[in-house]
Amino acid sequence: MNHTLKTELLSKEGKTYKHTRQAVLPFITREPERVKFTNDFSRITAEFIRLILRISTPDETKMEEIIAGTLAKITFGTAADKENVKMYLKTALNQQNKTGDLTNITNIPLSTDNTKKGEKEIAHFLYDVFVRSHRTELDELLLQLEDAKNIFSNLVGTVSKEQEKKHH
Repeated sequence: MNHTLKTELLSKEGKTYKHTRQAVLPFITREPERVKFTNDFSRITAEFIRLILRISTPDETKMEEIIAGTLAKITFGTAADKENVKMYLKTALNQQNKTGDLTNITNIPLSTDNTKKGEKEIAHFLYDVFVRSHRTELDELLLQLEDAKNIFSNLVGTVSKEQEKKHH
């Protein structure tokens, strides 16, 4: 292959080429679906982890069902105890949860507006790049880690799986 320098193009100072947009990454630039990252990267991270764990994306109504189902499985001494646990659950499962505990990250919902599409596309891109080719090894690792959760996470996870079965 022979490369030659076209001097006639140099004299035009690059005005012969039109700048064209190339889609390299799945980051949508259209205004309605473009992710604005107002709540950091947590929604995309949560969707990415849900893809790895093969669970569906929760919505706000499912969150209320998980809280109600979890409360139904616990025996409380007083109504105040029940209310305190309910407040804890709402905080723990809240989309704004900024604690270092990642056990409930899968319960962070996607945005409710048009940016949901962009968030899903970025999460799917990350999954395709980092996980898809290693799916079988990851499944084996996840089976080993299943029992390593704490009691509270197991309870919420059980209720979440029950709700998932009801909806499908």
